[in-house]
Amino acid sequence: METSAIVKPYIDPKMSYVYGKSNQNLSYDTVGTLLDEIAQREPHSTAIVSFAEGISKSYEEFNHDVNRLVKGLVDGLKLEKGESVGIYSYNNYQWVLVQFACLRLGLPLIPINPSYKAHELSYILSQGEIKTLFVPGLNSSQAAINNHWNIVQGTVMIADHKAGHIDNLKHIILLDGDQNTKFSLDNVNVYKWQQVFDNDGVVDKSVVKSVSPDDIYAVYFTSGTTGFPKGATLTQNIVLNNASLASARVCTLTRGRTMRPNVCLPLPLFHCFAGVLGALIPLSSGGSFVLTGARYNITSVVQAIMKFSCNTMMATPTILIDLLAHIEAKKMNNLPLQTLIIAGAPVMAELVHRAHKLLPKLDNVQIAYGASETGPIITCQTIDEPPETRPYTVGPPLDFIEVRIVDINSGETVPFGHSGEVQTRGHNTMIGYYRDPTRTREAFAPGRWYRTGDLGILDKHGSLQIVGRIKDMIIKGGENVYPAEVEHILHGHEAIEDAHVVGVPDQRYGEEICAWVKLKQPHNSNSDSKKLSEKDIMDFCKEKLTYFKVPRYVLIVDEFPMTPTKKVKKFEMRDMSIKMLNLKK
Repeated sequence: METSAIVKPYIDPKMSYVYGKSNQNLSYDTVGTLLDEIAQREPHSTAIVSFAEGISKSYEEFNHDVNRLVKGLVDGLKLEKGESVGIYSYNNYQWVLVQFACLRLGLPLIPINPSYKAHELSYILSQGEIKTLFVPGLNSSQAAINNHWNIVQGTVMIADHKAGHIDNLKHIILLDGDQNTKFSLDNVNVYKWQQVFDNDGVVDKSVVKSVSPDDIYAVYFTSGTTGFPKGATLTQNIVLNNASLASARVCTLTRGRTMRPNVCLPLPLFHCFAGVLGALIPLSSGGSFVLTGARYNITSVVQAIMKFSCNTMMATPTILIDLLAHIEAKKMNNLPLQTLIIAGAPVMAELVHRAHKLLPKLDNVQIAYGASETGPIITCQTIDEPPETRPYTVGPPLDFIEVRIVDINSGETVPFGHSGEVQTRGHNTMIGYYRDPTRTREAFAPGRWYRTGDLGILDKHGSLQIVGRIKDMIIKGGENVYPAEVEHILHGHEAIEDAHVVGVPDQRYGEEICAWVKLKQPHNSNSDSKKLSEKDIMDFCKEKLTYFKVPRYVLIVDEFPMTPTKKVKKFEMRDMSIKMLNLKK
């Protein structure tokens, strides 16, 4: 596979502005067209593996399965372009078929967090105007994780339906479980998976030819920590270009070598990191991806990597921490991973060093940065990232994408080298929040610059360094403290496996610093003389940080509150800290 050479970005000499130059072109195409092309070009190459289910499909087989579902949705359910489809399930092969079938028909896909309960599900069904819902049935294999069918039947949903809030729901398709499951709501038809899938897969070309690159790829409802979730709406054109340009970076190794990615994917498909990049980078480059299981489990991840010789893994920093701890404990030195694509949270320098130390074939740890609203990638490291800055940045913008740093008060672009809010615009930016014009307007600054809410600074190479979030910034006695800086110092301690910092109320200073720390073995053993104390950690910080940045409180924990995508829930940590420390809000 040939990959275009990396082009250095344009960097404004005075202001904090950088633009991703390129010797490539943007495309204007649909996912269905690309799938047809690769299925014809490489019919017998592996497209997808579902490790837990024992499923492996070539591109020809996968394309045929997609067409079987397409035919069932058109002939059986009479779905028409533009009608929203929801999927409320953990990762499996059917999930991917639903995604690609929707893309082939121009049906907006609305992935639903499979951990949602009744009131959350009810909101998404209503806000997303979902007409068809794919869901595990009664006695599903997923019931032990979250009993989806009982939740679908939940009293909140039933009450909402009677009030007319989700009258759009017309079809439910059971992925597995008891295929004779009945539904108690009027005007909702329940279908077995086989009813829409068991056919010859011969699709009428006129059904799919009307699909446009500007049709919706998916609506990703982002976290509702500041209210109800917002549905970031991405088109097929947005995600195909984003995946293609990201693929060109992550498939380029040192010394100009390129690879065909075989991606280990432990992340949930309902999130855009996996749902866009995990699914489309292999499609863009002729590679494959491996689903490790319904939910994340580090043992299954390692087994899948070894069995299918995965050379690439997409992960959050937390998953990488678990991977390195696992291979250290098992004394493994033969993992075939060559590239790690890390995103979703700040990545500490020490974690990158450990990865290179413990993974013998590792060529690149490429840190990326973005959001559901940005397709999802804004920046990604290149092979040209200087070694001395590589652990601290998230790289320059992808090709054709602009990034600027603005003053959080005035909104003006700051001089080069100054920090401020990261804003971006380009082909990757969402078209808006689904059926939410008010919050769409709030998300953009004049000139259609997307407000990320993150604080960052550009370096002389055009790479971006994230220093925190505006909402996470701690103001202690008038001094601004960025949690990322304190977390970076804590990760430098040899006994600390992971650390996260939040602000808590303080009667004198307004806010104080609270650090949650997870220790490595054996430093967390009560019987071991090496056990690290809270005071030891504070003393370490006093040696490394200015006095007002030293944590007032240190909580040594075994785990952190996490989202399904393995991101730390800092808003929960703050509330939990207040209770644990008996503080007044």
